[in-house]
Amino acid sequence: MCYDVKYLTQKKLNYAKRLGESVDEIKKIESDLNILTTNLSPHYHASGFMHPNLLCFIKKPEIKPMLFQWGLIPYWTKNEEQASQIQNKTINARIESIDTKPSFKSSSNKRRCIVMIDGFYEHHHQNNQKYPFYIYNKTDEPMLIGGLWDSWNTTHGYVLNTVSIITTKAQGIMKSIHNNPKLSESRMPLLINSAQINNWLSPTPIAQILKDITENNDYLNLKAHPVKPLRGKNYVGNYIEVSYPYEYPELNITGLLS
Repeated sequence: MCYDVKYLTQKKLNYAKRLGESVDEIKKIESDLNILTTNLSPHYHASGFMHPNLLCFIKKPEIKPMLFQWGLIPYWTKNEEQASQIQNKTINARIESIDTKPSFKSSSNKRRCIVMIDGFYEHHHQNNQKYPFYIYNKTDEPMLIGGLWDSWNTTHGYVLNTVSIITTKAQGIMKSIHNNPKLSESRMPLLINSAQINNWLSPTPIAQILKDITENNDYLNLKAHPVKPLRGKNYVGNYIEVSYPYEYPELNITGLLS
């Protein structure tokens, strides 16, 4: 799940406010964002399998915005062929196994980040059909999602920074929306609330903060609506209309979004 996200680079001040704790810090983050995203086009719909750059924040020692390519490539990757194979399998990282899987183990303790997006897309299964939904905050504030990142020295002589989005068991409306019959449980991105930012970005071992991160999130702030297909001939493309509400006459959403 969570292979499609939306983020808009023009919401720089909102992004800065979500991460900054003081006026000076907010101004610094906003300034860094202006430089970082000057030539970056808005992503109204970005698929993980296309490996776009995601807006992420790390702490070294101050909070700093970065652009990381989606799909983590571990530092120990040997060549481009292996990197391509790994990257398609590391778009998401299940929180239950990030401290044991070789691709994520080092990053889970040393290189955690926050992926900031406006919302994400997920499919709901009903009557043997799939219906895409756009999920976002009721307040329209940017979402903070837990991520892991790594740096790989490519064989072409440059450093590539990459990221995985962490997923966890679904809560709230995501329990109903993400109901893929092929999966054993519903999933959703790991949302980080404002009080958890510093802890998540700190070098604190992941095992010490997992309980707090997974049990103290405000999932009830989520809102969702159906959108037009995200694939095929009726796909709108990377335009603002892709996230607009769309009504499927045969889709029953009674009780689904409450």
